[in-house]
Amino acid sequence: MGLPKPNRPFRDDSPLPSSASAHSLQTYQDVEPEENPPTYTDDDTLTIPQSRSPINTNNLSSVGRLVSPYDIPGGRMISSSPAKKTYTVTLEPQFSQNPKALCSLVTFQANRPPVPIIVVKGTHTVTNKNSGSNKGSSKDTVVDFDFRINCVGSVLPDVDQLGDRCRFVEVVQDNDGRKKYRGGRLKSKGGSKNKKQDRVAGTGTNADLEEGQGLMAGSDGPDLEEWCRRFCNDKAGVKSFTFHRALEVWNHPVLHKGITTLIRSLNYRGHICIEIHTHNAHLTVYSPSLLNKLRTHSLVWWACVLLQLWIITWPLLWLLEKRYEPITAIWYARYDEEYACGLSETAWLEFFTPVIKRSVLGRARDGEVVGLEEAKSAREEASIVARGEGQRLESEAERERRERVQRGQGGWADSLVGVVRGVAEVGMEINQVTGWGGDR
Repeated sequence: MGLPKPNRPFRDDSPLPSSASAHSLQTYQDVEPEENPPTYTDDDTLTIPQSRSPINTNNLSSVGRLVSPYDIPGGRMISSSPAKKTYTVTLEPQFSQNPKALCSLVTFQANRPPVPIIVVKGTHTVTNKNSGSNKGSSKDTVVDFDFRINCVGSVLPDVDQLGDRCRFVEVVQDNDGRKKYRGGRLKSKGGSKNKKQDRVAGTGTNADLEEGQGLMAGSDGPDLEEWCRRFCNDKAGVKSFTFHRALEVWNHPVLHKGITTLIRSLNYRGHICIEIHTHNAHLTVYSPSLLNKLRTHSLVWWACVLLQLWIITWPLLWLLEKRYEPITAIWYARYDEEYACGLSETAWLEFFTPVIKRSVLGRARDGEVVGLEEAKSAREEASIVARGEGQRLESEAERERRERVQRGQGGWADSLVGVVRGVAEVGMEINQVTGWGGDR
């Protein structure tokens, strides 16, 4: 199925004319691995994404890697486990009262991509027989490894990274036939009764940029500025304005299958769970009403869930809230056969193979995050080992210990460290030969 052709494509370089197949962002599990895992090769022709000068500056908050470019005044990050995403909410009064402030916020955030995260987890079950007079047994789940792969910089360009950035901004139009939240309690297809008033079109460079981004009005409906005006002029006490980010044309089932095959090649026999999460999936601006303040308070939320108060509060919110969700920024990992960061799914697997192996065999825990820089470091280490120069990877303290032992000056502590290190290395080798992580 071909991609829809937006009216106003925006890219950092020239627009691409044709389309590619789209994929929705979902979780895939229990996929049978392929026979052969992705192999690591020290290939100089493999494109390695590079960080370069910033694309633009942040006039709303301090610039920092990954997190601070998404920070907004009064913002708070919220995690949704069922939806496997995180998003930002703010009750800053200026964004629900000043159309220009809200328009500037959304325009800036539209240049920030969503953050795709691959969660990799391996577990096995241990059955313990109950002692004493009680019969039966109990089962405990043991986590063998649990880490996350940050795909910003390798799937979508980072904030400070130049690349083949392809992003379309969809602005809901009046009477466009799509069911969207247009300022009511329910999604609707109809046009708004509001008429354009006191809207001044931008001029010069900013106007050209907004036109390229798809944020200015077309001939058939409102632009971002008009939607911001409608939201801020809405007299409802409980209202919200949501800006969505989406990632398209990312063949993550291929990555899921490749990572599973790679882990199985390490003779791991436990249960593998691979999920796709999205950080900074959307931004919601709430009016600073008491009800909105309560709904975004974590203690109040848990109290409503535990005390079953949601039976009253959720219908109340539905009756009172006016919802606006007119803007969506769609980011493409691939467009017209060109990859945003220069890595196809197969090349991505090859590039990240060393760091995935290191994380699995090193028993990475507690959601340890690895990304582009860690992948580069792991590739360098794998290249050194492949050249037979593995001793260079030893720490300075370990090299000094070995030298003392070789000179006959090592003490009992040096010998003990050597024995423990040797036992650990032998154990790892045995695990890779006989298998590890199976239920028992």
